[in-house]
Amino acid sequence: TELGESSGVVVRPHVVLTSASALFDEVNLKYANEVRWEWKGHGADHRPLHQQPRGWRVYGQGYAREYRAQRVVEGMPQERTVSGSEVDVAALFFLRESNDLNPDKLPARGGASGYVTDNGAGNGWLMGVNQTRQVLGYPKSSEGTANEGLMHRIAARNDYAFSYLGEHVFGTRSFGVDRGLSGASVWVQHGNSNWYPAALVLGVMQHNSQTYSVVRAIDGGVAHLIEEAEGLAVTGGNSSGNQSGAVAAAPVFG
Repeated sequence: TELGESSGVVVRPHVVLTSASALFDEVNLKYANEVRWEWKGHGADHRPLHQQPRGWRVYGQGYAREYRAQRVVEGMPQERTVSGSEVDVAALFFLRESNDLNPDKLPARGGASGYVTDNGAGNGWLMGVNQTRQVLGYPKSSEGTANEGLMHRIAARNDYAFSYLGEHVFGTRSFGVDRGLSGASVWVQHGNSNWYPAALVLGVMQHNSQTYSVVRAIDGGVAHLIEEAEGLAVTGGNSSGNQSGAVAAAPVFG
C-alpha cells in the first residue's frame, strides 16, 4: 500500500490472507487508498507486475469488533493489544470472470495453500509438542541490504514456544518479527507431510512485562472470512474495508 509493504499468503484461488493492520493507517485511523499484490517477488531478479484486488473483507464479530473501530476505541496508535490483534485479519479477493480461463489474473496463478484451523486456547498447531513450524515472508529489516525483496524464512523447527495471550491470540519469544512480516503466516507441517498456514503473524506486543511476537490463530471465524471472500470473488461482489458478518530470518532462494 502507500503505507508500506507487508506479507500475505494465497489460501484460496481468489483470496490472499493478510493482516488488517497491513492495510491500515494507524496514525490517521483509516484504511489505505491503494492496495497492490505482488506474487513471489525475488529482489531485483524478479519484480512481478502488481495486481489490484477487487476488494477486501476484514474480520469482525459485529461492527464494534472490526479492526478500525477497535483501534479508534483504543486510541493508541501503533500500540498492539490482544483485543486489536483478535480482529487484525483481512482477506483480499481478486475477481476473474467465470468464462475467463487466464490464470494470470489470479493471485497465485490458480494455486492456493489451503489452511488448517483450531478454535482452542490450547491450539495444537501452535502449542503442540514436536509440531514443526516455520514462517515465510518479506521482512522490512532486509531493506537496504543485498537480501532486500527476497522471501525470507524463519527456519522450520519443532521447539518454538508459544504462550496463550487471550481470545485467539498467541505470543512467542522464540523469534522476532517486523512490519514487513505482518500478514505472513506461521506454517505447520501436517501429518500428510504438507505445509499449511495455521496462524497470521501480526507484530510485536508488550504483555505482562514481556515482549512477544504476536500471531493470530486461524479459527472457524477466520475460515468463514476466507470462504466469504472467495465467494465474493466468484459472484463478483465489491467490498473494501468492511467487517465480516461472521464470525533472525534467512533468505529462501530459488
